[in-house]
Amino acid sequence: MSLISMAILSTFAYLTSKELIQQVSVRQLDALAESKKRDMERVYRGWEDKLRLIRGMNQLQSGIKEYLESGDEDALARITLMIRTIIGIVEKVDQIAVFDLKGNEIASSGNVKSDHVHEFPQKGISYAGCFPGEPSGIRVVLKTAVSLDGEVVGGLEMIVDGDDLFQITGNYTGLGETGEAMMVKLEDDDTVMVLNSLRHDPEGLLREFRLEDAPADIQEIFNAGQKKSTVGVSDYRGETVWSATRYLPELKWGLIVKVDAVEEEAKTDVLRDALFDTALSLSAFTIIAGILLGIYLTRPINRLVAVVEKIRDGAMDARADTTGDDEIAYLAESLNEMMDHLDSRNKKS
Repeated sequence: MSLISMAILSTFAYLTSKELIQQVSVRQLDALAESKKRDMERVYRGWEDKLRLIRGMNQLQSGIKEYLESGDEDALARITLMIRTIIGIVEKVDQIAVFDLKGNEIASSGNVKSDHVHEFPQKGISYAGCFPGEPSGIRVVLKTAVSLDGEVVGGLEMIVDGDDLFQITGNYTGLGETGEAMMVKLEDDDTVMVLNSLRHDPEGLLREFRLEDAPADIQEIFNAGQKKSTVGVSDYRGETVWSATRYLPELKWGLIVKVDAVEEEAKTDVLRDALFDTALSLSAFTIIAGILLGIYLTRPINRLVAVVEKIRDGAMDARADTTGDDEIAYLAESLNEMMDHLDSRNKKS
């Protein structure tokens, strides 16, 4: 009964602990996904701050207005010199282009070109897309209107090196031996693009899937919402993973943080083996203790049995040892009293 009870208790403890370990692992993935999302948003805010700083330069604003109003080549030369100087000073900025109100490029500097339509917002800063960088990585395009005294005089396009994002996705701290992070975006209505190189596929930069053919963990970002934690979905390798997803509305990108289910479930296997070893040790202890206790308990019974056998063989004066304060001692006293009573009757008769 002790062994059966121990087995039931161990099974219950294992199942309960397995569920708790899974909950802890999922929460850890969720926390990592949220942390990486915030880091990516911080990088994007940094890009916005750079463009905001460039846009706010009074000399650039007045130069754009002067050139567009007069066509003065000296004003255009000053604009070109300013943006060339900015690119040399501001880190990670690869290209700056200036446009008129119709979206026509009037000046640019840098060694990166994009084929985006030159439309810019009347207010604020907007994300205008991204494209593959050379030799690897991505370039991110931001645009904004340029105003002077409350009047929009032109527009700016800034192309930045997106490698800072790869430093975030390439940090596998807390993701064990198999975990990784993925940045994905909808290239069009039915095509998903993976933006970063992957831990298990380092050469697969900018791989594409049809949304309907994409792995389940990628589909969840765009079909199931912005924030979700899932246990037991398939990734691009066909492996079962535990994942947490996030959505970045400014960039319209998805973020997946995942780890192989096999690695996470290995933690419960360690617990199972530990419980099994503990159960074996306790079982051995229980058996040995039971044997010793049985020997201890049966010794007075064996002595009582020996007395009864003597009486059966005719030794009517044999008496049991009544030492102790337990049921065996009470039984011995009763046997002695019975033998005394029989002995007394025999003498009278």
